[in-house]
Amino acid sequence: KNRDYACFFSANSAQKPALYDTADATANSRINARLPYIFLLSRIAHYLKLIQRENIGTTKDRRLLEL
Repeated sequence: KNRDYACFFSANSAQKPALYDTADATANSRINARLPYIFLLSRIAHYLKLIQRENIGTTKDRRLLEL
């Protein structure tokens, strides 16, 4: 309060969480609509795409890919 800066500990995205029949599913939907989770999943997806791009056209056996 009374400062010229702000800090947000949690932020929702513009996505409206879906409502489900069970409370657990609805709570999970609310969590998935929060920005930190969206950023995390986006970063993981970006990394997987990078790995895929680097391996296009190469032949590697299973043991090398599991490293």
